[in-house]
Amino acid sequence: MPSLLTNNATVFVVSVGLVVLSHQSLQAQKAETPDPYQRSNLPRLPESKLSADDCLAVAKDWLEQERFDLARIWYRAAQNRTEDPQLRNSAKRQLYRLKLLGKPAPKLKLDRWIHGRDRRRLSDKIRGRVVLLNFFQFACPESHHAMNDVTAIADRHRKQGLTVISIAVVLGQEVYQQPDMIKQYVTEHNVNHRVGLDAQQFGTFQVYQGTKTPFTALIDRDGRVRWLGRFERETVEHKALKLLAEKVGHKLPGRRIIMPMSRGGRDRIEKHAPRLKGEVWLNTRRGRPPKLLGRPRFIRFLTKNCAYCRASAPALNQLHRDYSAKGLAVVGIYHPKPRPRDVTFEEFRSAVSQLELQFPVTVDADWEYLDKIWRDSGDRDYTSVSFLIDRKGVIRYVHPGPEFFPSDDPAKAQQNGDYLAIRRAIEKVLSE
Repeated sequence: MPSLLTNNATVFVVSVGLVVLSHQSLQAQKAETPDPYQRSNLPRLPESKLSADDCLAVAKDWLEQERFDLARIWYRAAQNRTEDPQLRNSAKRQLYRLKLLGKPAPKLKLDRWIHGRDRRRLSDKIRGRVVLLNFFQFACPESHHAMNDVTAIADRHRKQGLTVISIAVVLGQEVYQQPDMIKQYVTEHNVNHRVGLDAQQFGTFQVYQGTKTPFTALIDRDGRVRWLGRFERETVEHKALKLLAEKVGHKLPGRRIIMPMSRGGRDRIEKHAPRLKGEVWLNTRRGRPPKLLGRPRFIRFLTKNCAYCRASAPALNQLHRDYSAKGLAVVGIYHPKPRPRDVTFEEFRSAVSQLELQFPVTVDADWEYLDKIWRDSGDRDYTSVSFLIDRKGVIRYVHPGPEFFPSDDPAKAQQNGDYLAIRRAIEKVLSE
């Protein structure tokens, strides 16, 4: 997941060709179909006879369905077909927001934390979680009401994976935005989540296209901005629940899955993987090599008595169960440690049994394959490395080691984040 914030500095950088629709018919159509996410009969391109109001109505429906690409086309058409300043400004504002929607969330630029900071990096704490950003003003009565609702939402959905961050904004009333005053305010209102003070010139508020407070941004488990708008409790909670129901790697309508960036070994990305010539196999039919040519595969180097391998083995088995029917081959490659040497079949079988591996595993006793794909290209710290290779034999993602697995333990945020990134990378390759 893209880093939303880092805190290592003073400023935290955390053709309607066949149909002509009137505004009335659009409204009737909307009433007839109660679930906006299931509508598929909306026109994709604005026919020239449609008015600005008609274009705006279709744009809102595409936006509700999160077809951000099509919503952009219709908002632009609405903007170009009217002289009404209010309508033009409304379309313009949405076009600005559409530059963010579906994209990785911008980093937060905060002067300081007012409430709830700890020593762990925020980017580690929010990895794989849904994030609600609540922009408020100390001197704004509506913000006070919203804060109570936001606090309640945080209480109700924290265990489901929701992280709430409130950000105090200065909009020309700096006398009301002093850190001590805000700290007292959040204490009196029993705020149960992090609160930060926006940077000078309300930089984060502007980046998120805020205009008035209270304002909300919702970010999904993949770190993408999914909703922006004025805070309304029912709307925001409904949107948040929808995002909480999604898994990491959720594909947006009309958009391809985003390939995560490898944490290490990025020099191997887009290189052709050497051919794997395993002669001895376990967990295959009659010990024969599995069919890998033209098939996406996720390979992991393993060895016996390796704590990192034991920790990662259940996650590898889960990847095999989840994705083998979709075309992915999970492959283990046993290599002896601490150095290359002959490996007996009993040693090999014992290692596979010890790790309880459920997918095909072969042997690289002389480290020939390990050297070709990994060690010959640089000074590498770990041999417990994993590679995701696409149908064309090209390396698309590297996990440099030593371990990955799902976990709710904050101390294991790196391992959990790596596991979620691997799943997203796999889904990206399988979707191609």
